[in-house]
Amino acid sequence: MSLLVERETEAASALSEPVAAGHTFLDCQCIGQEHRARSDLKHLSDLNDASPDPIRVQVSIVTLIEKLYSNNGSHWTLACRINDGLTSLDVDISNGVLTELIGFSAEDSIAMRQRFKSEPKVKEIFAESLSQCQNKLISGRNGCLVELEPASCSQQGKKPRIVKLILQSR
Repeated sequence: MSLLVERETEAASALSEPVAAGHTFLDCQCIGQEHRARSDLKHLSDLNDASPDPIRVQVSIVTLIEKLYSNNGSHWTLACRINDGLTSLDVDISNGVLTELIGFSAEDSIAMRQRFKSEPKVKEIFAESLSQCQNKLISGRNGCLVELEPASCSQQGKKPRIVKLILQSR
């Protein structure tokens, strides 16, 4: 089995394995376009609000469509536009994925902000974490494998939500 196929298999199985609460972000070195041929991968047009079942889709993150908010420390929110080559869709990124990308919770961010003046190093760590998150999301333009919940399953119920994410490096 080639290294590429082995990594594709690892990445695909990682999406189906249970993940500890708050740890939904998965990072992968390389996933080939052959994933599209896998029967468990769908297109964005296959997302069905009538079904509670999430779907797995190979997409690119096209743009962020709102700012990152901590919602007074209760949870992170961020919306983006994704494209699977056929369809574009506005989606929310789940709190768990954002927490993993950023490296700390929305609640922790409030506590960190309160320490900015007395501990300048905390402000540096905060800014660096947000910058790294931004860079990871920008790398999503190169393609990523996501698991999407339909809007009907989303807490806010407005947009489908990315609940698992594997970024690809090129």
